[in-house]
Amino acid sequence: MLATGTEHEAVRPRLDAAMAQDTWIIDGNYSSSIEERIQRADTVIFLDMSVWVCVTGAVRRYFQYRGTHRPDVTEGDNERLTMDFLGWILGYWRNRRPRVLALLNAPRHDTRVTILRRRRESCGL
Repeated sequence: MLATGTEHEAVRPRLDAAMAQDTWIIDGNYSSSIEERIQRADTVIFLDMSVWVCVTGAVRRYFQYRGTHRPDVTEGDNERLTMDFLGWILGYWRNRRPRVLALLNAPRHDTRVTILRRRRESCGL
């Protein structure tokens, strides 16, 4: 499910609190804070899978968990596959991904950037 503006507003204070700590790990595609998170991180791991891997994964998760609770998501957010979500995946690849890659490729002093392009590269993280 895609987050609404209200849900993003609820996430921001938690995000700020996490980044105020000495150590933190943040996962997610919140575009509104991506630049700040990259600037403040000492290590960034970007899972840059192909659009087809992402779509295939969404379809596979749907058939595996449809109508049930997936263990890695918020309680009550049952697995669904909608045209909006598939559109978001395609739009991310086309519109948001180039911005993220540009931010990751910008010169930085102490930030380690790892870009993983295949699922097998992410095993063991």
